[in-house]
Amino acid sequence: ISDMGFGYSQILPVIVSMWLELEATADRYPRGFMPSHSRTLVIEQPELHLHPALQYKFGAALAQIASMSKSRDFRIVIETHSSQMIEAIGEGVRRNIITGDDINITLFEKNDNDCTDITLSGFDSEGYLTNWPAGFLSA
Repeated sequence: ISDMGFGYSQILPVIVSMWLELEATADRYPRGFMPSHSRTLVIEQPELHLHPALQYKFGAALAQIASMSKSRDFRIVIETHSSQMIEAIGEGVRRNIITGDDINITLFEKNDNDCTDITLSGFDSEGYLTNWPAGFLSA
C-alpha cells in the first residue's frame, strides 16, 4: 500500500470501518452486546491526498454504501471540499442508487459580519444540486 501513494493508506481504514459497520453482527460485539441505537461514522476530508479520479470513485462508493446502510440504521457524515465526490453522489441519485431524500448537504460560509451562514442543499431526482451557491467549489 505504501507504494500506491499516501492517499490509499489514509482511505483504506475508512473503507474498512464502513464495511465493518455494514456487516455488524451480534458476534462482533463483546458478550453478544449489539447496539440498539443507530450508528454514525464521521469522516473529515476523506479526499485528502487522493487523485480526483479516485475521489470520484470514493464518492460513488459512498452512494452505494448509503443505499445499503438505510436498512441497517447506519449513517455517514462527511466533511468535504471535493467537487468530484459531490458529483459522484449526484450521479448515484441520477442512477437511482440512492435518493436525494437520503442525502443532506449543509454549507457553512462566513458572512461580512464574521458570522457563519448555514445553507441547506441537496439533489433533485436527476442528481443536480439544488440551492447551491454559484461558484462555491470554484477557484
